[in-house]
Amino acid sequence: MRTWTRFIFLILTGAVMGMNSALAEGDRIYVKKQTDPPQEDGLSWTTAFTTIAPALEAAQVRGIHEIWVAEGVYDEARPGDGAVVLFPGVALYGGFRGVETTRDRRNPAQRPTVLDGSLALAGAPAPVVVVGADGATLDGFIVRGGRGRNGVGMLNDGSGSPISALLVVSCRFTDNVASNYGGGMLNVGDVTGVVRDCVFSNNAASYGGGMLNQGASLLVENCIFADNYASNGGGMYNLEAGEIEIVASLFQRNAAGESGGGIHNHRSHPTVLRCTFENNGAMGFGGGIFNIGASPRVEACRFYGNAAGDSGGAVRNENIPGEPLARPVVVNSVFSQNFAVRMGAALSNHGTAPVISHCSIYGNVGNLAGGGMANEDSVSLITNCILWGNSPAQQVYAFNSVATLNYCNIQGGASGTNISADPRFRDPDTRNFRLLPDSPCIDAGANASNPIFGEVTTDILGNPRGYDGTSVPRGDGSDYDIGAYEFIGEGEGEGEGEGEGEGEDEGEGEGEGEGEGEGEGEGEGEGEGEGEGEGEGEGEGEGEGEGEGEGEGEGEGEGEGEGILRVAPGTDNTLSFGWKPVRKSSTKTIRVCNDGNGDLSGTLFLRDGSVFSLGADRDFSIPGGECLDVPIQFRPDAYETYWDLLVIAAESQRCVVFLEGTGYFTPFLCCNPA
Repeated sequence: MRTWTRFIFLILTGAVMGMNSALAEGDRIYVKKQTDPPQEDGLSWTTAFTTIAPALEAAQVRGIHEIWVAEGVYDEARPGDGAVVLFPGVALYGGFRGVETTRDRRNPAQRPTVLDGSLALAGAPAPVVVVGADGATLDGFIVRGGRGRNGVGMLNDGSGSPISALLVVSCRFTDNVASNYGGGMLNVGDVTGVVRDCVFSNNAASYGGGMLNQGASLLVENCIFADNYASNGGGMYNLEAGEIEIVASLFQRNAAGESGGGIHNHRSHPTVLRCTFENNGAMGFGGGIFNIGASPRVEACRFYGNAAGDSGGAVRNENIPGEPLARPVVVNSVFSQNFAVRMGAALSNHGTAPVISHCSIYGNVGNLAGGGMANEDSVSLITNCILWGNSPAQQVYAFNSVATLNYCNIQGGASGTNISADPRFRDPDTRNFRLLPDSPCIDAGANASNPIFGEVTTDILGNPRGYDGTSVPRGDGSDYDIGAYEFIGEGEGEGEGEGEGEGEDEGEGEGEGEGEGEGEGEGEGEGEGEGEGEGEGEGEGEGEGEGEGEGEGEGEGEGEGEGILRVAPGTDNTLSFGWKPVRKSSTKTIRVCNDGNGDLSGTLFLRDGSVFSLGADRDFSIPGGECLDVPIQFRPDAYETYWDLLVIAAESQRCVVFLEGTGYFTPFLCCNPA
């Protein structure tokens, strides 16, 4: 989204917040679940409306722009189609106890305020729970229980009248199911706005389980998309959208029956900045992101443990025949432990001209070819990238393609300006892909500030490129490092580690945490941690983190045993549950073993609403040398999708199991260090 647009929103939200203390009691309307109030006029907490709809009507009639809603579940039957219909310029705030006199005393995380659509249409689920409006604000609510066709959680429709300055903050959209577009939210037509610090979880649709944007221009910031499902675009679907900017957001455990487990971009060109894609899956292409006829810019992102039933475990770039060649740009990003049944476990390019610069691509697995990257009918420009430790050993696969590698560190070597040497990551097993001081990648790259190479002037953490990290002449003389991280000297750099941060509800937060770097001094660290409480979702919280992988913090204790994860088929030594036409329930077992001599604790991840179900607790602890049999039940009449991904995560190890019940695909089991 353009800078001026973001500036307008800052002014808008700042002005509204500034009015907070100046508002008199009559300048707002109150809603509170209570029994037998003396009267319902909404003028005080004592005489508050007990339902939402009359408060909105009163605000419109009286020209009042704020409504305060106390905690509780608002599941009353509502007029019309049962939706909470916002009015232009009116702000709806939740999270109050019901006694506050200033808005800053509310706490949506501790005082959940629920807009429930499950009974809103005369005792039946509402087809839409919330309808947005021009200049409206929805802040501090849980929106759930809708069942309909399009935009079931929240519908923002600017196809008739434009909707601008829409603000959705600190909301959770969950358990909304759309038969067509946008389970959690649909933004269609001339819509501009901001969605910030929100959670989209356990929603479903044919397109865009969490959110779908068509024609709209939106800033999505510090949001979490988790456990959503769609045929295409499990987390988000952008369909011929306007300016979409997705910043500092987490896409986790979303699934797509076809393509785009995390995000599906169709003729859309969003900016995806500082986002994390983890354990998303697609039956077809693009476990993390699927781009078709799309030229997004993906920058400073992390892709961990995503999987695709065909190609592009993390990212798939594809062209639409007869249309101009798509030119997606991927820079300053990390790809690790992603999986593809066919090829291109990290990236798969088909008929496109991608620009890929300063990426660290490590430890990804493709069954057939191109463990790091696969190119088919494509012209790919790959600059300053590390491709190491991917399987199969051919790091970059090219079929009827031109894959130009410049100043890359590629295992097995490549002609020209490329090198082949252990990149010397600090600790890839803990996802620390910073460079050690003796890394051959330091200063060995080329100046990539030209738009041809993706216009790269900083690294994944925002550090300036071109730091002179070695006296040895390397690269083109620009001192640009190879990979996602720029080495900026010991004791001065930012360290990456695990840290605790505050997050909205149950969100993960990427925080700027302090790291310790082997006694050399303090360095800021980018750490991920889960945090509950008030404040930002996946935001930038302050947290303590491990330093540069060598300082103080978690380490291997002397004399302590180590757990080693192994997963194998149990019953009948197979993962196949039979043919879909049989429509017969069956049960198999997955054997989770600890081949080490220490205890092993972990978690089983299986998407809610899956056709498969676990016959054991999600969390497990296995003593050394022992195994745990986990029953998996296949219920073919429960859902239309007859496959899923089971993820077993234990400490620094992860296994992905592709479960299927159609007979058309070969189930697989893949274990990688996380």
